[in-house]
Amino acid sequence: MTQSPPPSPPPSKVSRRPRRPALINPWLFLGLSTGMAIAILGGGLWLLQKFALRSVDQAEGNKELVEEDTAIDPEERFTLPDTSAPLTTELLPSIAVEEPNGNAVIEVQKIWKYRYNVALLPNWTYSIELDSLIAGVKQQAEDLGLPVAAMSVVLIDLNQGAIAYYQPEVPQYPASVAKLFWMVALYGQFQQGLLNEADFQAPLQLMVQRSDNNATSTIIDAITRTKFQAKGSPAAYQAWYLQRQQLNQFFSLAGYQNLNITQKTYPIPDIEIEEPTGFDLQMRYDPLAPDQPIRNQMSAWHAARMMYEIATQQAIAPEASKKMLQLLRRDLTKNWQTTTNYFNPVQDFFGADLPPETILYSKAGWTTQGRHEVAYIASADGKQQYILSIFADHKDYAENRTFFPTAASFIHKRIGTSQPEVRPSSQN
Repeated sequence: MTQSPPPSPPPSKVSRRPRRPALINPWLFLGLSTGMAIAILGGGLWLLQKFALRSVDQAEGNKELVEEDTAIDPEERFTLPDTSAPLTTELLPSIAVEEPNGNAVIEVQKIWKYRYNVALLPNWTYSIELDSLIAGVKQQAEDLGLPVAAMSVVLIDLNQGAIAYYQPEVPQYPASVAKLFWMVALYGQFQQGLLNEADFQAPLQLMVQRSDNNATSTIIDAITRTKFQAKGSPAAYQAWYLQRQQLNQFFSLAGYQNLNITQKTYPIPDIEIEEPTGFDLQMRYDPLAPDQPIRNQMSAWHAARMMYEIATQQAIAPEASKKMLQLLRRDLTKNWQTTTNYFNPVQDFFGADLPPETILYSKAGWTTQGRHEVAYIASADGKQQYILSIFADHKDYAENRTFFPTAASFIHKRIGTSQPEVRPSSQN
């Protein structure tokens, strides 16, 4: 299954976009690595990751990108293939990984019954008004001396059923925005009867509301049936790796292509690990680019789509979506400026300059090399309801504490104030 891109802007527009390396479908990779697991034993494990997703890192020192004029195809479709039939096929066949000496067989445990449930997208239109708002955000970045080319923006007006975007599908390291997907995956396990929801209330709140890495590590281990391993046999690593890859598979089969969320966030104080080590370090190695580790990757479009599906109560199940929204709620009426010893999801992010009565559901991520956020934002009267996703994988955005709040405020003051001019996308 292929991921359809967001709907085309008016066909008269031409965009200048850097050409980036093509990325391999995680489902294709899983199939290849499964075959290799049976055929290749002992040495040569590095081949399993030869076809893995490579993180496209926009930090300084990246490979030179070649620009080209790309005429946007007006016949592009936004809808994914129809997969509304009941999901009854198990995702992964039974696999047994043997040791080189043939004395041990390690089973690869299937961690899902079904894939993620949403695969059909709405009949959105591309909005000229929303596009002008994104142009304003880009101008703000330029005025601050920030590299506009390192930023991606997706804006969806839920009231108008309209969308606009800038570089929506560029993969970036998402930092803690990945926790949005781990939350959804965990609720998927609850829905499929694979884990007990009552056992995870505390770590869920810590992961989503405080971006706690200890809780996140616990949740990833529970979902994938893996745990930290400092070392192990080649077969043990193969089995561990394939179970982690099923995190990607859950979403990729519903059209979330080029998404990689298999790696934990660091540091993890509870197990005294400051950075990836053991199997977690081994899975980051790319023999084609040893100095560029494979990392988690996500696009602003991935995040916007997922937040939309949660906001519209489609993700996993309506009741599950409602619970996830409550975990993502940021109360702007409280004194969020109080110093805390945990990640503050409002300060220096979208909510900082929004009116206190604004309804905000968000997930933010920050590293020294980038700043990212996706949010569902609504006015108290419901006249404004929209999804805003901004990914900025560059240290200048990480260091700038005003751009994200200013950008969100700029959009909030203007969106929904007039009937937008829209042009139908090419979908039927």
